[in-house]
Amino acid sequence: AYALPIPWGLNLTLLLHLAWGSLGWGCWARGKGLRAWPVFGLVAGLLPKTMAHTLGGHVTLVYATAWMPWLVRASERARPGPWPGVVLALIALADPRAAVLALPLMAFAAWHGERRAWLGRVLGWTGLAALLAAPLALPLAVFTSHSPRGTMSFEDRTVYSIPVPLFVAEFGGALPLHPSLVTEYRIYIPWSVTLLAWVAWNRGKAKRWLALAGLAALLALGRYGPLAPLWYLPGLTWIRVPARFGWVLAFALLMAASHGIHATPVPPSSRYRLGWLAWGLGGLLLRIVGWPLLFARYIHLGAYALAGLADAYAWFSLRPGTRRVAEGRLWAAALLASLATIYPYVNVKPLSSVEAQDARLAQAVLRDAGLDQRAWAERWTGPRVYSPIYSIGQWTAARVGLPLAYGVDPLYTTSWATWLIEASRIPRHKYSVVLPPWVEKESVSELRKVASRPNLRQLAEARVGYIASIFPLDSPEAQPLGRVAGAWLYRYPKPCPMAWVEPPERPGCEGARVAQVLQWTPNRVVLRAQGPGRLVLSEGAYPTWRVRIDGQPAAPDPTREPWRAVVLPPGEHRVEWTLRPWDGLLGWTIAGITSLGLAAYAARRPRLTREDEP
Repeated sequence: AYALPIPWGLNLTLLLHLAWGSLGWGCWARGKGLRAWPVFGLVAGLLPKTMAHTLGGHVTLVYATAWMPWLVRASERARPGPWPGVVLALIALADPRAAVLALPLMAFAAWHGERRAWLGRVLGWTGLAALLAAPLALPLAVFTSHSPRGTMSFEDRTVYSIPVPLFVAEFGGALPLHPSLVTEYRIYIPWSVTLLAWVAWNRGKAKRWLALAGLAALLALGRYGPLAPLWYLPGLTWIRVPARFGWVLAFALLMAASHGIHATPVPPSSRYRLGWLAWGLGGLLLRIVGWPLLFARYIHLGAYALAGLADAYAWFSLRPGTRRVAEGRLWAAALLASLATIYPYVNVKPLSSVEAQDARLAQAVLRDAGLDQRAWAERWTGPRVYSPIYSIGQWTAARVGLPLAYGVDPLYTTSWATWLIEASRIPRHKYSVVLPPWVEKESVSELRKVASRPNLRQLAEARVGYIASIFPLDSPEAQPLGRVAGAWLYRYPKPCPMAWVEPPERPGCEGARVAQVLQWTPNRVVLRAQGPGRLVLSEGAYPTWRVRIDGQPAAPDPTREPWRAVVLPPGEHRVEWTLRPWDGLLGWTIAGITSLGLAAYAARRPRLTREDEP
């Protein structure tokens, strides 16, 4: 991802992880005796759920799920050793939220009938994973305590719960959901998988995986299901999206389906026949009649018709009493159905077209501020841009060196969120991943009522010198610069400098002494300032920042959060702010010691095994 330019690096990294996950599931299926294990691997690695999150940009979740088949394989071994804990740590390092999804997969895979030994193994692996993932887990825990994510309400934690009617319709029929919903709500599983799992259940096979599938389905319902109180528990609150348990549901049904292949001939029992008929007729009615009722029209008809044909083939192939099932064709039908239901959401664009509007706005700001000819690193001390609805994307701002006064969690703290909500005058009624809170295009008129008159004097503390908006501002202090790339661009002529010295009894940069910025990097800022007074740096405060005055440690002043501040004595001083991530250093120390222990175990274990052999 770092060696190649964007988007090559990102796209190739994503493809490699998708291939790694497919290979892992293929190896798992080969170990279970499936003849068409390569196709099974592709079905499991390219699930509609996985591809929806890939298209939605949730790359770390995709990276993490690529390790889940390897976790299942390691956990199922009779003598697994510590390796399931190692794989779980890799999942946690890719995305800590995915580790919560991986835990039940690991626990169910490790079950061999001995409760006490099983519990000890699962707890041991979980503890080992926590130690190895400490370089990420500890800083994340510290950040969460200073972030709005640490104070989410029950409604915030279950925001993407799936209502029961939507769950039933999407699970069995692959609804043509709106692109804004498909990323989280896509839980459709091809009929080849669900019907083979139904075969296994009727043959009394794969009970633990079917039990896990039922548990995952109930958790995916979130606030609408009987397990809603569980979403108050630590761990589940990290996920924030109950619908992501659709991954666990899909993986569990896939593993149950592998048992269904071995359970043929298809049972001729009345119970199986009734379920088979209900599934086929219900899905057919949903796809023919339900779409117009739910969406008022057919959407992406060709792609979804192809998925319907693939599912119909699986349904006919697994009719009651069938003695011989074409395994490879069933998995191929599942793969075809998966890709067909995701294809309508694929929209390939060159990076230049994605950034077209953002880049024009950013360059207009840099030119007006006289920064377009300066080096990239020098631009970060210049004026910030504020936008009530993300007119300039963070990826573009980072590329051209343009600081912004809005952002995406986990890039802001509670104090910053409180300040920005007051300054923007955009209310936040619930937790929002982005600040200001995101609104859909349909709600722009409502947003305009409150966001067209931001508190520019308060925004000036963040050295906001420019405002980009998709609607005109109603503020006489904002100087219009015209429309650029479909957005209104304004200049605020009185932004605060990057750092200033103010009297403690009169906060604000108006009339304050300007401090000189000697050096700026993301992890170190050096200033020259004249005391006495309170030196304020318009950069975010955080517990891991340390400050020195003339080389001597000093105590930060927390009263000026969200900004970094320190009280200066009389005279001229050299002030240095340095990032000292003690939480990360402690995490690396813990992980390093644990890794040395694992290396010693791996080196010693073969000798012990040979000595113990008769």
